[in-house]
Amino acid sequence: AAIIEQKRVMELEAEQLQKEMDEAERIAVYPVRHIGYVPFSGGNFELALGGEAAGKIWECQFGAKDPLRGTKTRQSALTLTRASVSGKLSVQAFEDGTVRVAPSRGKSYWVGAVHDGIYGSVTGAAVTRDDSFLLSTSSDGSFFAQKIGAGLLAERVPASDAEEVATVAEEPTSAVEDITDPTKYSYEEEKIKLAEDIAREAAEEAKLGVRGYVDKLRGEFQALLAENEAKPPHERLPREAFEVDPGIREVVEAETQGKMEMVKAEFAWLKERADLQLKRLQDFFLDPVESERVVLRSFGSGRRSFAVTSFRVARFSEALRADIERCHTTELQRKTAGAGARAGLTPGKSFRKNVADDDTEPKVDPEAELMSEGKYAEKRAKRKAREAEWREFNASKPDPKYENPDDLAAIEEANRTRGDFKLKSEPDYVVPEEDQQFYDRKRRQMLLLEEAVHEIKMEFNRRFLALRAVRKSAVEDVQSSAKRIAEITVRLDDADQPEGFEALSVLTEPFSATPLADEYPAEFRAAATDEELKAYDEEQKAAAAAASGGGDFGGFGGGGAKKDEKDEKE
Repeated sequence: AAIIEQKRVMELEAEQLQKEMDEAERIAVYPVRHIGYVPFSGGNFELALGGEAAGKIWECQFGAKDPLRGTKTRQSALTLTRASVSGKLSVQAFEDGTVRVAPSRGKSYWVGAVHDGIYGSVTGAAVTRDDSFLLSTSSDGSFFAQKIGAGLLAERVPASDAEEVATVAEEPTSAVEDITDPTKYSYEEEKIKLAEDIAREAAEEAKLGVRGYVDKLRGEFQALLAENEAKPPHERLPREAFEVDPGIREVVEAETQGKMEMVKAEFAWLKERADLQLKRLQDFFLDPVESERVVLRSFGSGRRSFAVTSFRVARFSEALRADIERCHTTELQRKTAGAGARAGLTPGKSFRKNVADDDTEPKVDPEAELMSEGKYAEKRAKRKAREAEWREFNASKPDPKYENPDDLAAIEEANRTRGDFKLKSEPDYVVPEEDQQFYDRKRRQMLLLEEAVHEIKMEFNRRFLALRAVRKSAVEDVQSSAKRIAEITVRLDDADQPEGFEALSVLTEPFSATPLADEYPAEFRAAATDEELKAYDEEQKAAAAAASGGGDFGGFGGGGAKKDEKDEKE
């Protein structure tokens, strides 16, 4: 059963191959290399073709379905054929640089590879009037003249169609020298190369034949569309009626979409790997940076130009930030405890009584109602006012037992620091508690100092970025104004006038406003120019070439070079 199945498969493959060969032969193109009238033949003509039909000259007759006969020449394409002036010889030239000379009536002939077989396609060949010399030229610029021997005309050297006479020269030829140049092909290699060239030319001709067939179908289709458009509207066919297979478009689009999905799936892993690599780089280099280094340049050039930079500030880690928060909490508790202790040293009453809190009702003088007019009433009112002022003044008198907390603190500070100079070299010297240095106290100071430096740098960077924004706004204003001036100058058409020339000359003055990568690092980080991409591509290719080349030890390389360096150092 397996043998039967294998035989059936082979028959199907042979049938498919035969169909492909028939189709290729049907659409094959055979270029005409030569056509000429055959004298004394009753109207026959000879025809030489190129491509796969090269190698014979066919004698044809008008009205005949097949050629009458074919004369074998060479496998190479024929470039020209002609008869001598006397009519005794016929000359044929080929693309492979060979020339064939044969009598008009006879079977013997001479073939010689006169010119270069690759670049020496024969462009011209002729025989002198006395049939003594053969002249030939080729496309490589060479020109040869050879003497024809008398034996060819006397037909002393009979030969079949497959035989070739080596030479027709009367004098003997010199021996052929051996080919010692390693760059040249051997005889076998030249034959293989020639066969490959012939197969390649045949494939190109077949390809051109397919293209010609497609162009023909396209022309017929366009003619049908034009004919349909020329008909009356009620007789026209819709555009969909010309579709041979309406579902072919959907099938092709589905196949294309499937191929695109396959390509996306193939590159998904590469994309994910590149994203992970980029994220690792960002986590390692960019995430620890809170503020990057930015350069801000002036508008001047030369010695007048200058540039300033911002601070590159590192981001606080979570542990460091937690330590700083604990330091702030500890410092706040210490200050609160100190304030409470100072308040406890001065217990006393307030030195000022609140008059508004006095709930006593004002007393009404009965004499004021009796003396409401005259100077006595006026003096009485003034006296009452002075008494009220005195009462208010006396009410603000401090309590004799009151002690001011600030005064007490100043007295205590003076008592603590007054003239008590202790020598640190004394045996009984004890460092005061507030002057003693501990690990916690020093670490707290270091953390607070680092936070202060961080805040100063960040404040400077904030003002720096604000200045950069102002510079950008100024550049945009100047550019918009310059554009407006140019538009006005064009509209007024006074560029040749002094005013217009002066305005345009001001616009041409150098104004460095192009943002650079170090001025906007975050914005330009993801941008890449064509030069950078080209340089990266060349670097990758060089690295791949170096990796594929390996070293002196089968890819582990470098051992020999290191040894040489060691010897040089010694």
